[in-house]
Amino acid sequence: MRRDELERGTLTLGKSDAVSALMVTFGRSLAMGEDAIRLLGLGGLVHDLGKTALSVDLSRKPGQLTVQELAIIRTHPKRGYEIAAQIDDMPEAVLDICLYHQTF
Repeated sequence: MRRDELERGTLTLGKSDAVSALMVTFGRSLAMGEDAIRLLGLGGLVHDLGKTALSVDLSRKPGQLTVQELAIIRTHPKRGYEIAAQIDDMPEAVLDICLYHQTF
């Protein structure tokens, strides 16, 4: 594994940890049940899974992205959904988080 690939994974994992914690906190603030909160936490962990399918060079490019590059980056939710959907018993709610997290 190249150093930049390792660094990208660490950055993505750190962000996913933070998103997961925020989603759990949000679910608790809404007095959701623990099962729903677990789904939110898992969704936060895997929400950017599709970024692993993108080019390391593209994801670490300094400066502004071109229109074409931005279009590629915007495919990561669908790619994440496709990756997560291959996991047996992946909850549909988690797949929805992967797919729609950048829609709103």
